[in-house]
Amino acid sequence: MENLKSAQSSQRLRAVRLGITVGLAMLFLTVLLWGLRGVTPVHADPGTLYVDGATGQDTGTCGTTNVPCKTISYTLNSRASDGDTILIAAGIYTENLTIAGITVTLRGGYTISGTQWLTDTGETVVNGGDAGRVFFIHGSNSVLENLTITGGDAPPAECFGGGLWITNGDVTIRSSTITGNGDGCGSGGIELNDDYGPVHLTLVSSTVSYNTGMGGLHLWGGGGGIGTSAEVRDVTFVGNTMGGYGGGIGLERNSSAVIVDSRLFSNTADWGGGIAVTDNCTAIIANNQIVSNTANEGGGGLYASEVTVTVRSTDFLSNTSQADDGPAIWAGSSVLSTDSNLFAYNVSNAAWVGGAVRLWQVTTTLTNNVVVQNQAGGFQLTESNIAFVNNTIVSNTLDGIGVWDGSTVSLLRNNIIADNGTFGVGGDGTVSLSEYNDLWNNHDGSYQMITVTLGAGNLAVDPQFVDVANSDYHLQADSPCIDAGTGTNAPIVDFEGDSRPLDGDLDGTSVVDIGADEFKPYQIYLPLTLKNAGS
Repeated sequence: MENLKSAQSSQRLRAVRLGITVGLAMLFLTVLLWGLRGVTPVHADPGTLYVDGATGQDTGTCGTTNVPCKTISYTLNSRASDGDTILIAAGIYTENLTIAGITVTLRGGYTISGTQWLTDTGETVVNGGDAGRVFFIHGSNSVLENLTITGGDAPPAECFGGGLWITNGDVTIRSSTITGNGDGCGSGGIELNDDYGPVHLTLVSSTVSYNTGMGGLHLWGGGGGIGTSAEVRDVTFVGNTMGGYGGGIGLERNSSAVIVDSRLFSNTADWGGGIAVTDNCTAIIANNQIVSNTANEGGGGLYASEVTVTVRSTDFLSNTSQADDGPAIWAGSSVLSTDSNLFAYNVSNAAWVGGAVRLWQVTTTLTNNVVVQNQAGGFQLTESNIAFVNNTIVSNTLDGIGVWDGSTVSLLRNNIIADNGTFGVGGDGTVSLSEYNDLWNNHDGSYQMITVTLGAGNLAVDPQFVDVANSDYHLQADSPCIDAGTGTNAPIVDFEGDSRPLDGDLDGTSVVDIGADEFKPYQIYLPLTLKNAGS
């Protein structure tokens, strides 16, 4: 009996102890839950979150297809983890967003059918409400896709990066529109700034339009010598304005950019209405259309100062300089390479009207360029040393080439210089060697005041273009310029990428033609100025 009582007593003691332990555990859990009230759980693994401004709810468990979040900011700040993809339904989201320290993909343009999210079926607009930047991105390699970014305005003390201010990271923007930013502060579309670390932007298949103050895309490098960089591919820049350098795109202070397959229309700046590259920057500009841009000072299409720039296969059409010459290109103290470009219908409104392309303190070789019908001269050289090989320079209002203020044309070879409003080659400089050129019907003659060393093969005959009245500057089959040039140092392809030399006169021997175009027998062409303007 005593043993039974002892056993029963031990069981009661264990029960009491277990009750106390369970009670304490429940009390601790209650206190923990009370202390964590309002804390939103964040999932640890990368996944997909959903945002719908019309039906969503900003709650601790939102972000599913059935219960999307309501705002992008809540999703970024309270639900997102590094590596997440955030899908955003069509609609207008008036928000000012920060992405810092994490990398995410924001993809808009979705409409909802039941629980199905259908892509590329609507427009997702993120509007800053003129109350701040739309996006501030720092320390992030994020991707923005299928978004319209508008209504951004940077703080007055800073006044740049109204649409997006990117200060550190490698950001990609694709299939998006950045428009109407900078109304109050004048802060522009996209600003890259490396004061806090290296910055790279990949901008693809997008539109940057009607941003004011700092232009469409502005790269500001030099912070700690790090620099900023961008790849711009298949992007349209239209109607952007800049109070300094670069209405469409501006590079300053050790920045670099590759700009290809893009279009810059009707942008305005003091220098470089389309593009400005300054202050030890580098740029490759290829296969673009730069059309109807305006510089209040110089360089309606492109302004380049103290930089390294390559320009090839790009159309400069109907650009304007108001107070300086160089309505297509103004380049000074720079390493400049140009090949296979079209310069047509550009206008200089300066008191001293020089060339469509103005070069100051530049040494380079210019090849395969077509420079026609500019309300200015073709090229204007000041304190420069330039070689011209296989160019077509025709029907400009002043000199085909103006060589002034100690400039030298080190080589003039295989060029057509015809029908220009004053001299074919004018100025007070020197032409070291002129050979295998056709200088014909320039209003005031072939040369003016200039020291010229004439070599072999020069012509003074009608080059016989296909149809000048309709801007077709290909050579007719009986043109005297066919097989009349020299292959010495000639480019191996022509203006349109055709092989050079070809046997244009069908005599069994392939010889380089004079001019930018290599004649191809039995080929039907679109007019040069139309074909290369994308018409």
